[in-house]
Amino acid sequence: MDVAKIEQIAADIAEGGFGWVEDGQKILQIIDEVNSAFVTIADLAERREIIYNVIDGLDTKFGWDAPRMSEETERSFYRQMINWRVV
Repeated sequence: MDVAKIEQIAADIAEGGFGWVEDGQKILQIIDEVNSAFVTIADLAERREIIYNVIDGLDTKFGWDAPRMSEETERSFYRQMINWRVV
């Protein structure tokens, strides 16, 4: 897993403010990167939880805030993105 690449993508999301349309693909890149690192060593449920924890940590570290969305809704959306993407 390329941690520097993931951190750069996360920093890019924080630059200029968070937008679902603009930054959704970047979040998917992070999901894919983390998933590929754990696909052979963790089952589906574990991978989804690992990915969520990475996304949640990056959100906290870089201060992503989606306009008009509560933190709870934002986190739920992250989980849904992960569930759609990681099958």
